[in-house]
Amino acid sequence: MNALTRDLVKLVETAEQSQKTREELSVSDRKFREKLHLMPPVGWLNDPNGLCQKDGIYHIYFQYTPYDCNWGIKLWGHYTSTDMVHFKEEEPFLYPD
Repeated sequence: MNALTRDLVKLVETAEQSQKTREELSVSDRKFREKLHLMPPVGWLNDPNGLCQKDGIYHIYFQYTPYDCNWGIKLWGHYTSTDMVHFKEEEPFLYPD
């Protein structure tokens, strides 16, 4: 097993726990989340530079570290929007291999 695979296996558990925590957030806790800017559900978002529009849907791609808010394994995250105010989180676009 290479180092990347080992780290991903270990970090999947962290991501799953983070997802569970996010789902348990109360409404009052959500008031501190961004309303008009991109904010990942967990982890670290950087460099949202892959902006494009196709068939009336905007696509935003960005560096994403879902396992930790510090440097770590980076993916390319993906959000879509029809109005650039409301965003839908999509599956990560690129994974390291």
